[in-house]
Parts: sequence; structure tokens; C-alpha cells
Amino acid sequence: MLIPTHLATGYFLSRLLGWYLQVDNTWYFIIGTLLGALPDLDSLYYLFFKRKKLKLDPSFHKHRQTFLHAPIFHLVVSVVIILINFNYGLLYFVCVFSHLLLDTFFIGEGIPWLWPFSKNLYGAFQALKPFYNKVFKRGKEIGLIEYFVHNPGIILVESLQVAVIVLLSIYLFH
Repeated sequence: MLIPTHLATGYFLSRLLGWYLQVDNTWYFIIGTLLGALPDLDSLYYLFFKRKKLKLDPSFHKHRQTFLHAPIFHLVVSVVIILINFNYGLLYFVCVFSHLLLDTFFIGEGIPWLWPFSKNLYGAFQALKPFYNKVFKRGKEIGLIEYFVHNPGIILVESLQVAVIVLLSIYLFH
């Protein structure tokens, strides 16, 4: 999934959780939105510090092998935050785990569900994998814009997902 899909999902879930917990705080929704994309900070590290260039290659999915895509890590962080502030701890858990579930069921090779015990990636169903991996069949690195030009299905699928989430948010919360 791309960052906009994770941000939209984080926003929707923070609004839904805020409604359920009767929290009407703009910061709650902003934090929830950002938490939806938190695990992908490892992709920025991968691109800027490890690869040191804005090019994607077939190994890009390895950015999901870090602790930021590890459910055990986020479960521990969630429990700590819940002990400090229940509403924000639950927000952390719901928004971050939405990201992990989307990455498990829809793209790439999955995530490291057993980290720190194993860096193996586990995924299920992988509904969108053909869209995301099509461009890497050539086995070479590719620029970000070229990635999307050669993969118009990604833009279409991700745009539809974001549109549905935004329309649902508008309908339910405005």
C-alpha cells in the first residue's frame, strides 16, 4: 500500500475510534492519521540511508523486515501507551495494526510477524501483489515516477481505496 492509503485509513479509524470513545480532539485525529503510516518510516530509511537514492528495485520489499513492521514491537508499545493513556494507546494499536494488516493481506511479501525471533515475511491472500510486482519482473532498479507510469493499476487501485475511505469518512463524520 502507498502512504496516502495508510494515511486515509489512519484518519478513518481515528475518527471511528474517537466517535466510539467520545473523543472530539483535532490532535487525536491528526495523530491517528500519522500513526496509520508510521511503519513506513522504514521505507524512508531504506531509500535515503541504505540505498542512498530515490530508485526502487526488486529488494524494496525488504524495508518491511525492520521492527517498524513488526507486530510484536507495536503490541509492546501499545501496552505501554495504554498504561499511560488508554485512548491514545488504543489509537496507536488500531491505527498501526491497520497498516500491518493491509501490508499482510494486500501487497509485497508480507511483514515479519515473528520479529525479533525471525525476519521472515509472512503474507496472506496478497490481492494486489500482481500490480506491485509487475514492474520488477525486469529485475532492475527503477525511478519512482517510472514505477507508477509502468504500473497504472497501482494508481487506480490505491486511488479507489483512498476515495472510498474519504467518502465513507465524509458520510459518517461530517
